[in-house]
Formats: sequence, structure tokens, C-alpha cells
Amino acid sequence: MMGVAHNADLFFADYTNLNGFDNYGAAWKAATDNASSAIVQNNSWGIEYTIDTVKTYASDNSVSNAFAAGAHYQSAGYTMTTEANFQSYLDSLNDFQSHGAIVFALTNDTSFANADISAGLPELFPELKEAWITVGNTEVTGAAGNHTYTRKGGVCGDTAAYCLQADGFEVFSVSNIEGDNHYVQGVSDVDQSTKKSGTSYAAPQVSGAIAILKEAFPSLIR
Repeated sequence: MMGVAHNADLFFADYTNLNGFDNYGAAWKAATDNASSAIVQNNSWGIEYTIDTVKTYASDNSVSNAFAAGAHYQSAGYTMTTEANFQSYLDSLNDFQSHGAIVFALTNDTSFANADISAGLPELFPELKEAWITVGNTEVTGAAGNHTYTRKGGVCGDTAAYCLQADGFEVFSVSNIEGDNHYVQGVSDVDQSTKKSGTSYAAPQVSGAIAILKEAFPSLIR
């Protein structure tokens, strides 16, 4: 797998890095706000709780969805010192949709009965449904016109209305060689005999397609 719209600019942010902030909500907000001209945001990460878990927690404890979701991110190791921390991240995602789409990889856990929290945030916060795409992993095999489709990742669940499936199963990537150093993103050896799989390999295909559409039809893709 290689390539994207050749004129595309890329902005990278590490969701595991606090970048000087004392909580992850503020760090993620800053990273999202910094990409103020981006037309698509790809997210190949998340936490392993379903949206149903958050809804139940909120109901059982008489708290807001923002508090409940933030508490689960906190439980997963991403510090949220206050409800406002997580709300600030939600606000930045909402603002981003004024100029770009948000693409989120679904969980790879095939036992999940619904979408995970991160990909399913619009089900908890409907204001995020404006320009959001969840992406699952479905292997496509067989000859053209006679394909077989096999789901390899989590279900779309309640996000079905804005969910796409892409083939992120057994993916090769481009090998980058600098001197004696070999760098193969997502593949563990230089001859690429080991393939990698996951929704994190499916989601960038959708994000790249949006970039290509923007390049080809700039007036139709905001």
C-alpha cells in the first residue's frame, strides 16, 4: 500500500503525547485545532469500551455522557482531570467538521456487539454526526464480480448510517531504506513476508480517498 493525493499535506499528532498539557482532552483539542485547514482527520486509535457501556454508566450514575466517556478514557490510562477536559476535545471535533471530515477506525475486537466509544462518539454526542465516518475491516477475496466479503474487525453497530468497510487485512506497506537502515511501516521484516491487519489499515484508505476527491473536485469537497 502506498500513496495518496500527490499534492496533499500531512499533519501528524501523537494521541499518546500530552505535549505539555496536564490532561489528554486538552492535548487532543490542541492537536485538532492546529490542523485548522485540514479536509480530513484520520484516527487509527481508540479505547476498548462499547458505546453501550458509556450509556449504561451515564444512566446508572446520573451523569452526563461527557462525564461518562471521560471517565472511561481515564480508566484506559488517558488522564481527564475534569469533565470539561473531555468536553473541550468534543468541541474541537465539532469545530473541525466545519472544514473537514473525521474518519475513525472501529475496534478490531470481533466480539464487540456495538461500536467502540471512540469511533461511536456521534452516538453519544449527536452534534458530531455532521461529517463523521467510521471504518471497519473487511477482507475481499475472489475474482472481480464474484467477491467474497469477510468481516475481520468490529461491527458498525449503531454507526451503520455513516460506516464504511475497507480491506485492511494482510496489508503490505512501502519499504523505506536509508543507508543500512530499513523502515517498513506496519511490516516486521524487509522482504515483506509478514503482513499486518486491522481497522487501522482500513481507515487511512478512506481518508486517502477523501484527499483524492478533494484534489480532483475541490469545489465539491469542503
